[in-house]
Amino acid sequence: MDSLVMVKNDDVFTNSLIIAEGTGYEHHSITRKIRDFEEDFKIFGEIGYCNIDLKSSDGNNCFMDTTSVNKTEVKGRKTKIYLLNEPQATYLITLLENNDVVREFKLNLVKQFYDMKNVLMETHTSYWQHMRAEAKEVRKSFTDILKTFIDYAREHGSKHSNRYYTIFTKMINGKLNISDRNLLAPKTLDELQRIEQIIGNCILYKISQGIEYKNIYQDCKELIKQI
Repeated sequence: MDSLVMVKNDDVFTNSLIIAEGTGYEHHSITRKIRDFEEDFKIFGEIGYCNIDLKSSDGNNCFMDTTSVNKTEVKGRKTKIYLLNEPQATYLITLLENNDVVREFKLNLVKQFYDMKNVLMETHTSYWQHMRAEAKEVRKSFTDILKTFIDYAREHGSKHSNRYYTIFTKMINGKLNISDRNLLAPKTLDELQRIEQIIGNCILYKISQGIEYKNIYQDCKELIKQI
């Protein structure tokens, strides 16, 4: 499931674009409801917003990834995207038609708000901070192994070997549905360490066996899927 919420200043938010996509509404219809009932929304806090050019896929400036968003209605100009906290987002959905698509989206959104708030609380505990420190050490070892693999690939003819840093990171993040490594539940942190250790050991072993770098990559790609 795609991430529907993100963290800003120790609070959890979604945005109008995500709600539009999730409920099947045009984005302008969602923003119009926010403007029409602005005073109601302000009961639950100030309404944040950002203006972004969706053509440049810089949605992360508004705390969301917009690379897969339908851009037909906003092509070629800046788009105002509203940031909404949990009560604001919940209130907005009450203003929409209560069909199956909206109900399913609301269920997923409420669950992600709940889960992310739990993670936020956990990040302030000494146990979580210890686990995060351990994960960073494992990550450092893994990136050292990736450097070894990149050098190995370059020596064997790869012209774009540096991309493997990003490729392996994206594959592992995708496997665990990670959008921010600083906001992971302990179980996910533990699983992240396990996968990076397994893949790191796999890379080193196959290099020692002189296996062709493209085959090493493909083998690790399949292993990540199977873990």
